[in-house]
Amino acid sequence: HSAHEPPAAPRNLFDIVEKSLRLEGVMVRNYPDVMAELEEFLVPNLRSGLVVPDVTVVDGFERTVDGFLGMLRGENTGKMLIRIAD
Repeated sequence: HSAHEPPAAPRNLFDIVEKSLRLEGVMVRNYPDVMAELEEFLVPNLRSGLVVPDVTVVDGFERTVDGFLGMLRGENTGKMLIRIAD
């Protein structure tokens, strides 16, 4: 990449640095005291379809490398999955 192109991911890294923003992730394992509450809400809502996880699916075992490289380039939304069979 040149100095004028943003990196693959996060795409707004230069904006974050320029504006001195704080970028922080949320790790579920850091909150064991509310895990039961999360599961009580999430499990039934995932099963009903009310909550839908973000995933990008690449079809075919032969495209595994494409999927992996796409994940490294930030081409996926949520998890990158490789579907090898129906």
